Amino acid sequence: MRLVFSVFFDIENYEDFFYRIIQSRLKCVESEKYLINVETLEQICNTQIEPSYSTHPWEGYVFLQKDSFVIFRNNDSDGYFSFVHNIATLYNIRTAHIRIYDEKPYPGYFLTYYENQKQRVIYNIKENRWKFYHTGDPAFFEEGDTYEEKRIPDKFNKEKLLLFCNRMGINLEDEDFFKPVAPIFHFYETVV
Repeated sequence: MRLVFSVFFDIENYEDFFYRIIQSRLKCVESEKYLINVETLEQICNTQIEPSYSTHPWEGYVFLQKDSFVIFRNNDSDGYFSFVHNIATLYNIRTAHIRIYDEKPYPGYFLTYYENQKQRVIYNIKENRWKFYHTGDPAFFEEGDTYEEKRIPDKFNKEKLLLFCNRMGINLEDEDFFKPVAPIFHFYETVV
């Protein structure tokens, strides 16, 4: 599984959020408002996307999920994380950015959470060896987890990431999680 997405919580006006915040901050964007079937969206979200820097350095989808979250999905190109960070901090929007690279031989699990102008980062990635890192005050979804496991791969793994997502209200094991309840906005940045 390779999955990269961000959840912007507590958005009251979906179209205002897209046009005023998302689209206005992407200077070279073309967007199309359309409905897409769930199977296609799930395939997009579960497919490893190789960025094509010659045509679309970034590409993604913004949609409203059943629990009123706004989900922003992309191909994880450079600059995307900065974009999410800027929206979360400039607009003080509670945000979770999640990356799951559950691929051998180099898996990685990443969670960045923003709330009240504070940032919490937790990740565990295998390069030559496992590297575990966390910074910021523990968030509510960690419920006292101290990461004292002896084996580094056990400190933060897919199971813990899914558990933390569940505690935030993001149920990735729910087959309807990626089922939009409103039209999806497709965007891509063009190269001039």
